[in-house]
Amino acid sequence: MAGFGYLRWAATGALLLASFGATPAAQAAACASPVEQTALETRILQSELMVAALSCGKRDLYNGFVEKFKPVLVDRGTTLRMLFHRRHAGGAKRELDSFITRMANAASQRSFDHPEGFCGRATRLLERALALQPDGLAAFAAALPAAGSHGIETCLQRVRSE
Repeated sequence: MAGFGYLRWAATGALLLASFGATPAAQAAACASPVEQTALETRILQSELMVAALSCGKRDLYNGFVEKFKPVLVDRGTTLRMLFHRRHAGGAKRELDSFITRMANAASQRSFDHPEGFCGRATRLLERALALQPDGLAAFAAALPAAGSHGIETCLQRVRSE
């Protein structure tokens, strides 16, 4: 019987701890650092450009973008994999694949929501992205209207809201 009292006490303690929310370490693991935020925004930009290229027959511009920014895209892809590994451990690959699919679907949906002039806007976006220098890619991606649509809170936002 004494064992059951301990279990009841341990369960009550666990519930109390859970009611206070996650530990600061767990909260930090759930949010994105500024570098990770840039990687998320770059992935959204890449999804926007890919949908634009496929929808408007501008694969040559998209391929030029990928070739020009390949080192940056690879670096940011590594950062994304690390973020998703920290957040999802063994399910990281599945979650990252799901994230990339959601971003592509969202970009595609935006093209359907505003079909008038879409290809003209998409071509201009591709041309502007291709004209960038590598050090300007982060600011360009952050300025996109969809930049914050990834749904992952930044650690900086979390610190400001506490």
